[in-house]
Amino acid sequence: MNFSSQQPASPFFSWFKVSLVFVIFLAVNFIMGNLHYPHVLFSSAIFILFALHPNTRLFLVLAIPILLQNVIFDSFRFVPFHWYLPIHVREPYLFDQYFFSIFYQGRTYLPHEFLMHFQRPLLDLISGALYNVLDPVVVLLVVLFWKMKDEYFAARYTSAFLLMNFFAFATYLFYPAAAPWYVSKYGFISPLMPVPGSPAGLARFDQLLGLGVSKEFYSMSPVVFGALPSMHAGFTMLGFLYSLKLGKRWSIPIGIYSLGMWLSALYLEHHYVIDILLGIFYALIAYILMEKCFVKANASILDFLNKMLLYPKAPCLLGKK
Repeated sequence: MNFSSQQPASPFFSWFKVSLVFVIFLAVNFIMGNLHYPHVLFSSAIFILFALHPNTRLFLVLAIPILLQNVIFDSFRFVPFHWYLPIHVREPYLFDQYFFSIFYQGRTYLPHEFLMHFQRPLLDLISGALYNVLDPVVVLLVVLFWKMKDEYFAARYTSAFLLMNFFAFATYLFYPAAAPWYVSKYGFISPLMPVPGSPAGLARFDQLLGLGVSKEFYSMSPVVFGALPSMHAGFTMLGFLYSLKLGKRWSIPIGIYSLGMWLSALYLEHHYVIDILLGIFYALIAYILMEKCFVKANASILDFLNKMLLYPKAPCLLGKK
C-alpha cells in the first residue's frame, strides 16, 4: 500500500500545533542552558521540509525514528555524570590487546596503534571525509530505499535504526567506556569528573582543511564515554544490510563505505575493535528483529503517522496532495 493513496479521517496537525512543537523544543533547550546553533538548524530544517512539499513531508514521516534518535541522544547531556561511574577505561583496551594484538617491528600493538604507523595526509583526508558524511549518508539511504523500493521498506530501515540506537543508549548508561584517544591523553585513570570530548585523529583532518568543525562538534558531544558500541559501525552496517535487497549495484559501494568507516574509526583513535564488533552486532540484531518480528506492526504505526502528519490542516507551500 502506498501512503499517497490514503486519506485521513480527521487531520490532526495545524500550522499552530506544528509551530508550537518547535517553540517548545527550542525553549526547553534554552531553559536548560543547552541551546546551540545545531538545535536551531535542526528545527529550521524540519520545519522547512514539513512546509515545503508533500514529498518532503512524507520524507519526514519516514525519518521520524531518526529524528527521535537525534533528540534522545542529545538529551544525554542532561544525565548526571555520577550516573555513569565507574567509566570503563582499561577493559576495552585489554580486550583488544588480548584478542587482536598485532606484532610489528619487534613490538606488539593494538589495531588502532598499528594503524597510527601509517598516518598520511591523504589517509587523514579520506578517513575524515568518511566520518563527517555519515549523517548525510543515513539521510540519503532513507531516500534511496524509499525510491528504489517503497515507503514501507524505508520505514523499516529507519525503525531498525532507532531500535539499534536503543541498544546503544542502554550500553552508554550501563557500561560507559572510554575511547582510545582518552587512554592516549589521560592514561588508564578512570575519570571522576566530566571530561570534554576530543576529535582525536579528526584534528588532523581539520588542520588539513583549515577548519575547526570536528573540534567544535566533539566538544559539544552529549556522550563522551560512549565508545562502546561504535555507532559509526552500526549505522553503516545497518545500511549495508538493507542495501543487500537492492542488488550489487548499491550493496557493493555501501559495503565499501562501511569497511572504510570501520578502518577509519580505528585509524582516528575513536574506537577499539570490540566497539566496532558490538556496533555491527547491534545492527544485525535490530535488522533481524525488524524484518522477522515487526514488519506488520511497523506498517501499522506508519499508517497512523501518515494520517496524523502527512495530511494536516497546514497546506504545503509547493504542490498539493
